[in-house]
Amino acid sequence: MADFEFYETAEPFTRWLFAYMRQHQTPISGRLFEPCVGNSAIVRASNHGHWFTNDLDSRWPADAHKSATDETLWKAHEVDWTVTNPPFTLAVPILTHALKYSEIGVAMYLRLSIHEPLKEGVRRTFFAENKPTATLVLPRFAHQRSRAKGIWSTDSMTSCWCVWRKHETLQRIDYAPESVIDELDSFTPTYRERMDAIMGFTGTEKQRQAQCIARWKQAA
Repeated sequence: MADFEFYETAEPFTRWLFAYMRQHQTPISGRLFEPCVGNSAIVRASNHGHWFTNDLDSRWPADAHKSATDETLWKAHEVDWTVTNPPFTLAVPILTHALKYSEIGVAMYLRLSIHEPLKEGVRRTFFAENKPTATLVLPRFAHQRSRAKGIWSTDSMTSCWCVWRKHETLQRIDYAPESVIDELDSFTPTYRERMDAIMGFTGTEKQRQAQCIARWKQAA
């Protein structure tokens, strides 16, 4: 996608979230909302049929195409759970609406660094005042090719699922089991082929690397 930075949520991560919540807290069920749906990776992996979807980019199939920070989007539909992988820089504004308008709970795929209290700005106190009821720490994963080198590279920080279940006071921290790590290894080659296809990278690995570098130079 040329106009919007994009990467999909790895399917093993979503499957573990739904399995974990069924076993340890409250199943993610009922009316589900994905406000940053992209190519529907979370929806597909959830194996759940009752979704309302939204994405700002109208090129992705979705029920609505508004900014997930637009409160009118949230007011228009009743949802039990919000499950999403939001743009990191917009996570708090989106989460603010999700916590207000989701009847049962919220699950967000975020960098683990989201928990860091910053010296200034909304994250100085937001997570201390809105503590997740579960933080599920995930293995490091290469979501995208490096803009500078074109090779597949991991982020500087691993990711996690942050879960807020309303009327829950117990806080859980848990870590992805070996089954998720092993599943991720088998999932990765297919993921990379799909992402390259979405971005329009073709040919040999060196050619794809060069196309990636050129794409980001053009976008700069």
